[in-house]
Amino acid sequence: MVSRNGDRLEEYFVAAFGSMAGIIVFMTIIAIYTLVWAGSGIMLLYKYNKKDTPLLKEMNYQQIIGVVLIVIGILPFLQYLIQSILFRVGWELGGNLMNDLMDN
Repeated sequence: MVSRNGDRLEEYFVAAFGSMAGIIVFMTIIAIYTLVWAGSGIMLLYKYNKKDTPLLKEMNYQQIIGVVLIVIGILPFLQYLIQSILFRVGWELGGNLMNDLMDN
């Protein structure tokens, strides 16, 4: 006979493993989304590149569509770019504020 605490512990473990499985599935879906969109954009970018030219010089419309697909593919990761920019801005503002307070 299992005690009441054993049932509760089992419930916690099931909830924890279920949550982690959900996170893993979600991240897998984001990875597949990024691979499909950004991968097709990179394919278009390289496939329609003119011979003997740098990659992003003299672009034609297929390459522009490729760049747009790459941007669509990396949209789920845009939050990390914005967070890093705002963190750096806050760090600089805080440092400048402390320097101004120490000078007076």
